[in-house]
Amino acid sequence: MITPVRRPQSPTRPTTVAYAPQTDTARIDTTWNYAANVGYRVGREGRVAVGVSYWHRDSTTRVFRGYDNLRVGTTMTFGF
Repeated sequence: MITPVRRPQSPTRPTTVAYAPQTDTARIDTTWNYAANVGYRVGREGRVAVGVSYWHRDSTTRVFRGYDNLRVGTTMTFGF
């Protein structure tokens, strides 16, 4: 939970609001990550790869903070 903290008002500047985080000891967030990457060497200094990762998150106190997500990506590297 984030709570606003008010600073004293100055006649020359508008009032700003800073946010100070509060710790919640009952909150437990659990995150799992599984990933795999397969690549192919191109010549002596190049590589092309495809990667897949799966993310899962649960939260005990926050609504809509959990997620399941599958990500697929590619990479290409080359040395000079």
